[in-house]
Amino acid sequence: MGEPQSGGRITEHTVTFGLADPEHHLTGVRLVQDVRIPGDRLGFHRRDDGWELVIDRPPVHRMEYLLELRHQDGGVETVLDPSNPRQAAGAFGPKSVLEFPGYTPPGWLSVAAEPGNFTDFEVPVKALDAAVSVRVWSPPGIPDDERLPLLLAHDGPVAQPWLIHWRAPEELGPAGQQRWPAAPRLLSRCTAR
Repeated sequence: MGEPQSGGRITEHTVTFGLADPEHHLTGVRLVQDVRIPGDRLGFHRRDDGWELVIDRPPVHRMEYLLELRHQDGGVETVLDPSNPRQAAGAFGPKSVLEFPGYTPPGWLSVAAEPGNFTDFEVPVKALDAAVSVRVWSPPGIPDDERLPLLLAHDGPVAQPWLIHWRAPEELGPAGQQRWPAAPRLLSRCTAR
């Protein structure tokens, strides 16, 4: 029994996805994506030995996606594209990635994270009848009582790997008066307990 294999072929105007299913284990395949392709265009069509979907190339340089598989027993599962080794981590698990010709990763992805200090504490929230864990990142050497700009990130630990690369613009204050113009405090909610 062969494992289903798929892949995306990119042309100037289209993207073609395919999923091998020579033994007809699946009753349907659907593309799961967040680049605003209309829902009525996401279902694959059965071919002799598998499934295929041809879509207009979306107006993006990079696309994250999953495949939704429908099994004969009625079960549904969402999986990575088994033939695409390129993946991106995310809040709800990894996704397969297509990078279109001309795509270049943003420069901040290769910038080393600023060193700094983390302070963790809990804030009681009456409406939740619980405490919310909070983490504050500050540049190294800053006293706890020094006032700095504050960036709030409600996604907490999900956003933290990317937000730590954030650089505040020089416009946060008059030139020469900024001790840390590129490193505000970062406050992120971690979890409710």
